[in-house]
Amino acid sequence: MKFLVLFLGLCLAKKSVFPDTKAPLKPRYVSGELYCNACQGIVQEALKRLRHRNSEADVIESLEDICNQWNFVVYDYPPPEMHKGCSALMGDYSEKLETALMKRFELDLDVEYYFCHEVTRACVDVFWETIPGESMIPLEEDFEEPQKKTQQKEDEFQKTNESRQKDPKEDL
Repeated sequence: MKFLVLFLGLCLAKKSVFPDTKAPLKPRYVSGELYCNACQGIVQEALKRLRHRNSEADVIESLEDICNQWNFVVYDYPPPEMHKGCSALMGDYSEKLETALMKRFELDLDVEYYFCHEVTRACVDVFWETIPGESMIPLEEDFEEPQKKTQQKEDEFQKTNESRQKDPKEDL
C-alpha cells in the first residue's frame, strides 16, 4: 500500500521543467529545438524556391509540399522529425508565412527572424547549445587562431620572395 501511495505521489508531483520555447501553439510532442529548426527550415526552403518572386501564386506554389520530409535532409534533425515540426507549424501559421513571404521586399523583412522569432515565437528562448550540429558554428575566438596562422604564412612567403630577389650573381 505504501508503495502504491509513493508511486502515485511521484506520478502526480509537478515537474519543474525548464521551458524550451515561448511558442504558444507548439505541440507537446515536438521539442522546442525541433520546432525552431523546423521553422528555420521551412523559411529557408521556401526562399530557395521563390528566389526573387513574391506573387501570391508563386508563394502558394512554393509552400505546396513544403513539409515533404525529403526537403529536410540537410537539417539538424532527421527528416521524419522535421516533417512533424513542419506540419505542426504550417497547421497553425501557413497564412502568416504566406503574407510574410509576399511582403518581404516591400517591408524589407528578414523573413526567417520575423517568422521564427516574432510571429511563431518558435525560436524564442530555445537553448541553442542543445541543437545537434549547432556547436560547429565558430565563435569569434575561433577566428583568432586561423588569422594568426594566415599572417605567419604571409610573413614566410614574403621572406621567401625577398631572398629570391637578392642579387642572382650571388648564387653563381
